[in-house]
Amino acid sequence: MSEKRRLWPELPSGSLAPQGALEEVRSAIEMERRVQVRPVQVQILSAELLNEDFGLWSVELAQVGGAPLRDWDGATLWGEPVFTAGEMRPPWTAEVLDAGPRRSGTRRLVLECDPGEQIRPGAAIARGVDFLSAPWRLVSSQGWKDLRAPYERLLWAALGRAHAGGGERPLSHGWARVWGPPGTGKTFTLVQELKRTLRDPSERVLVLSTTNRATDEIALRLGRDGVGGVLRVG
Repeated sequence: MSEKRRLWPELPSGSLAPQGALEEVRSAIEMERRVQVRPVQVQILSAELLNEDFGLWSVELAQVGGAPLRDWDGATLWGEPVFTAGEMRPPWTAEVLDAGPRRSGTRRLVLECDPGEQIRPGAAIARGVDFLSAPWRLVSSQGWKDLRAPYERLLWAALGRAHAGGGERPLSHGWARVWGPPGTGKTFTLVQELKRTLRDPSERVLVLSTTNRATDEIALRLGRDGVGGVLRVG
């Protein structure tokens, strides 16, 4: 039986892992997480009740302060706190179920809140989903200490050591995995592969993502690099 062809080379042993790589990843995750969960001020311009039983609302809002929220899907919104029953409480809290594109400085959202809560136009606060809570625990919590040694070996992937071997490109096989924490070049690598593939005018590529932000980033980078015929759908 012929030897199974590897899709990427073996990761190095722990003794060969780059020194300080885990600390660099910890710092990168911490910086990115601060941006993700930082509350921003918004102004609810209009609010329409869609389904009273399920607490579904359609609202139009504009962000009025802070750095732009990167991903609205799954974000949490709450009304400006008011003094109630001896303490400050938000009059309503809602989760973003669907986020429309930004147009003329405003955005249309579908929100879910507790049935009976009333969303009214006015000041509110928004905060994005803490997507990095799990990797942050991995690199910081004492409870995950035993996993950090093999994780440091995997950091070679973040440095491009495990994308491909023997001069091969990452996507030169039927499929491949490009792994790495935020800011390590995953999107850049994918864009370069797409550009190489699309040099053949007969090729067509479908790019799928779980977030609008990732899809937009791919399309914008291809456009900036002069790749024509890019169609963004959805």
